[in-house]
Amino acid sequence: MSNSVRSQIIDTIKRKGKITFAEFMGLALFSKKGGYYYSNKNFHQRDYFTSPLSHPVFGALISVQLKEVWDIMGKPKKFPVIELGAGSGVLGRDIVRFISKNEPRFFESIRYFSVDYQPSRDPFLGINFFKSDSHPFQNVAGCIISNELLDSFPVHRFVRDESGFKEIYVDLEGDDFVEIIDEISTTNIENILSGYNIEEGLYGEVNLYMQDWVKSLSNILKQGLILTVDYGDTAELLYTIGRKYGTLNCYYDHMVTDNPYKNIGDQDITAHVDFSALIALGENNGLSTAGFTTQKKFLRNLGFQQFVGALSRSDIGQAAMDANRYGMMELVKTGHMGDFKVLAQTKGLENRALSGFMEIHQESGRISQKVDPVFLSSEHMNLIAGRYPYLTDQVENLWPFDKPIE
Repeated sequence: MSNSVRSQIIDTIKRKGKITFAEFMGLALFSKKGGYYYSNKNFHQRDYFTSPLSHPVFGALISVQLKEVWDIMGKPKKFPVIELGAGSGVLGRDIVRFISKNEPRFFESIRYFSVDYQPSRDPFLGINFFKSDSHPFQNVAGCIISNELLDSFPVHRFVRDESGFKEIYVDLEGDDFVEIIDEISTTNIENILSGYNIEEGLYGEVNLYMQDWVKSLSNILKQGLILTVDYGDTAELLYTIGRKYGTLNCYYDHMVTDNPYKNIGDQDITAHVDFSALIALGENNGLSTAGFTTQKKFLRNLGFQQFVGALSRSDIGQAAMDANRYGMMELVKTGHMGDFKVLAQTKGLENRALSGFMEIHQESGRISQKVDPVFLSSEHMNLIAGRYPYLTDQVENLWPFDKPIE
């Protein structure tokens, strides 16, 4: 546990009397005195795995969507792609690798910017790394992308009782954190929730940080696409009795926990994204909603099945074949990453359809049937080795490659 960030939170509560959960979460995650995202633990270890770490086909298929936007915009000579919250930078490297190998003309135009408060320390040809927690750009005519970024934004927590919405605050009993319920801290919370049908007794979260985030992105985007990938749902599915106590989760040493007041600075804290709010914010700030779907459908529409077929035809050992297949299938797995949501918001591209959001037959896709396979590298996680280590040395075909993905 990071004592310095815990002490900072305690001092803040003593000074202010009580703090919102958003304030607590912001310090626990982003304090430079030992917040989770600034800790050595987070930089050198992973308490969770993400889609880019699962398999490079994720970056390859996003590249296909980026290339289509470049085509729609008339193949400009300079085409910036800005990845916000890039972390280790593995997604950017997968995207740039795929484009450099398969789309040389597009590669000449693309200017890839990997932005993070702790950017990758490893230089990579074709990527510009920026250390920043904001958006140091303007007049962007290109694409802005993020993967599992908004779920880390600090959230206000609420409960609905017989008198309306109340907010959950963090206070102290001695040096122990306790929760208290009081009036909401800002009318912005009620402005959002009043448009939803939320039953009495339900708890939940409101992400107010998205408001400034969307506004700032709309201001810097002159023309192009904002592509957001994250876990969450629309309001009618997010604020339901099935999620009576909200969606807040903590991740510590590869395990899901439910207590944000333990392991402060050593565990991640996240909440599901309210995509209804995100879509409305975009439309209120001059962005058009160009598509909204699941990650499973998005990847399949762009040609996931072709990559599965290319893998099956590749001349690699069975252990490598199984590891790659397993990592790929995690990306479209129902009940997990396949249920993540993908949102496309555009400016200056109104009424232009994007292939990632066009329902197609799974044997079709935007890419060629002759696509070359992409393989796991040392930058990615061998998920099958972690979950089924006894299989990594066996020569066994775990999946039928001649059948389409359901």
